[in-house]
Amino acid sequence: MRRLLALRRQGMLTTGQVRSAADVLGVRERAVWRWLAAAERDEASPGTGGAGRVSRAVHGY
Repeated sequence: MRRLLALRRQGMLTTGQVRSAADVLGVRERAVWRWLAAAERDEASPGTGGAGRVSRAVHGY
């Protein structure tokens, strides 16, 4: 997810990359887009440390 987020920040993330990540993770493409959006929100929020919902969603805890 970190790599996808970095690509998104650089404006280089493609739908194909998100689709591939979704396939590997066994989730729908839309879920990956939501996780990326949540990660950006979490990083922008003070005091979250970038962990939060995305870590739980991706890692299952």
